[in-house]
Amino acid sequence: MAANQDVDALLQALEDAVDEAILYIEGPGATSQVVIDQWGPRDVFCHFLFWHEATARGMESVAGGGEPMRVETPLDEANADAITSRAGQTISQLVAEARRQQERLANAVHALDDLSQTVLVRPDGTRLSARQRLELIAHHWSEHIEELQAAANS
Repeated sequence: MAANQDVDALLQALEDAVDEAILYIEGPGATSQVVIDQWGPRDVFCHFLFWHEATARGMESVAGGGEPMRVETPLDEANADAITSRAGQTISQLVAEARRQQERLANAVHALDDLSQTVLVRPDGTRLSARQRLELIAHHWSEHIEELQAAANS
């Protein structure tokens, strides 16, 4: 397993980003009419959940000796499917799923032998390690929330 301190720092950054997004989606994002590139706050949150789950599945598979998660669907289509598949869920249900997926992902990270292992392969063949996914997810969640907040304040 990678150094615990390194793993803990990556997971803390991710936890902070998830907490920030949950505060937003339960607060101002719940009623915001802001739309960025056709997505409102709820849509963005659903997109987060898909990628969190895909990453956790990839980590679980690799930790168990299997293959990384392969996303075969083009990214725009995968994101649209993530939104459509959660259309009937309430904000509370989405938040509960986020908390479950975050716990699942943290457990999956701790089961890996090495954070440099590929855990996700994009449709274009790009291979991403566990470390890259953790860094990317934390940054991505924060970036989207900051964009939504800025758009609402302008």
